[in-house]
Amino acid sequence: MAFPRVLTVTQLNDYVGGLFAKDPLLRNVRLTGEVSNFRVTASGHAYFALKDEQSLIRCVMFRSDLARVDRLPEDGTSVIVGGYVSLYARDGQYQFYAKTLELAGAGELFLRFERTKKKLEALGWFDPDRKKPLPSVPGTVGVVTSATGAVLHDILNIASRRFPGYDILLAPSAVQGSEAPAEIAAAIAALDAIDEVSVIIVARGGGSMEDLWAFNEETVAEAIYRCSKPVVSAVGHETDFTIADFVADVRAPTPSAAAELVWPVLTELLDELRALVLQMERALHRTMVQKRAELAEAYSALLPHHPIRAVERDMQTLDHLAARMLSAVKGRQRLFWSELSECGARLDAASPLSTMKRGYAYVERSGKGVTSAKELTVGEEIALTFFDGRADATVTALEARKEERA
Repeated sequence: MAFPRVLTVTQLNDYVGGLFAKDPLLRNVRLTGEVSNFRVTASGHAYFALKDEQSLIRCVMFRSDLARVDRLPEDGTSVIVGGYVSLYARDGQYQFYAKTLELAGAGELFLRFERTKKKLEALGWFDPDRKKPLPSVPGTVGVVTSATGAVLHDILNIASRRFPGYDILLAPSAVQGSEAPAEIAAAIAALDAIDEVSVIIVARGGGSMEDLWAFNEETVAEAIYRCSKPVVSAVGHETDFTIADFVADVRAPTPSAAAELVWPVLTELLDELRALVLQMERALHRTMVQKRAELAEAYSALLPHHPIRAVERDMQTLDHLAARMLSAVKGRQRLFWSELSECGARLDAASPLSTMKRGYAYVERSGKGVTSAKELTVGEEIALTFFDGRADATVTALEARKEERA
C-alpha cells in the first residue's frame, strides 16, 4: 500500500486496525488480569478493564458472548479471558475483545477487602446493635468529602431543596490516593469533636475498586467506629460496597441519597407536626369527655350514699310524720269541737236560762232559791231573775194551787 503524503485520522486508524487483524498472535489471545470497573450497559454488552501491577487494557464483551458466562466477575476478581486485540477506530484506542471469561480466583485487592471485612466483623464493628440512629431533625451536618468534586454540590443542592436554612460544616479531604485514608480519618475525628455537629456524612462519587480503596482501609473504618456521632457512608454508586459502608451507622447508595436520609422535607415535617398537634388535641378532648362521663357516673353512684342524702331522706320522713301528726291533731280537734258542741247543746237545753227564755223566772229570798209558794208570806221581799236581767218584788198575795187527785 502506497501512503499518500498526508493521511487522515481515519486512514491511519484503519491501517493500524488492519495490522492488528493480520497478526496471528493478536487474533487468538488468552489474557489474565484483575477486573476493574466492570459494568453491563443497557444494550447487554460488558465493559471493563484488566490490569496487573504495571499495566491496564480496556476490554469489551458483547452480549452474545456474555450470555455464555456462568458467573459475572466483581471488581478485584482475577480472571482469564480469551479473545482478540483490535483497534476501536473511532477513538483510536486499541482494546481487547473478550469471547470467553472464566474466574481465576480473587484478585489481590479483593482478597485484602475480604480479609479486612472478616477481621472487623469478628471484632463486632459491624454489629447492628451498636448502630446509632439518625436525628429526626439534624442540627449542623458535618461532611467529609473533596471540596472541589461534584459530590459536595449534589449534597448542597439536596439540602437546600429539602431543608431551607440547613447548616453544613465541611471537613475537606482527599478521597483517593495514598494520603486519603489518613485525611478522611482526621476529618471524621475533627467533626466528632464539635458539639454542634449532630451527624456526619462521609461521601465520594463512583469509581473503580482502586479509586474507592481509601474507604476500605482500616484507618478509616476505625475512625468511623470510634465516632460518637452517627455516620452516614455514601461512597460510590449503589452497587459499590466498601468497608466504610459496613462500619457506618447508615449506608446510603449515593451521596445524594445520603442527603435525603439526613435532611427531612421541611414542609412535610411541618405538616406532620400540625397533624400530630391536631391528633393530640382530639385525643385530649376525647379523654376529657370520657373522664367527665366517668366522673358523672361515679357521682351518680355515690350520691345515694352521701350523708346529705340521708339527712334529706330523714327530713322528708320528718315532714311526712309532722303532716300526719298535724292531720291527726286537726281530726281530734274537729272531733273534740263536735263533741263539745254536742255537750254544749245538751247543757244549753238543760240550762235555766233556756227555761227562762220561755217566760220563766228564778225566785230568790234572802239569797236562797224559792221553789214553792208555800215558802213565801205576804209583804215579803223577793228577787226575780230573768234570762236577761233581775228585778226586786214584794209578795202582795199568795194563792196555793190545788193538787190534782189521781
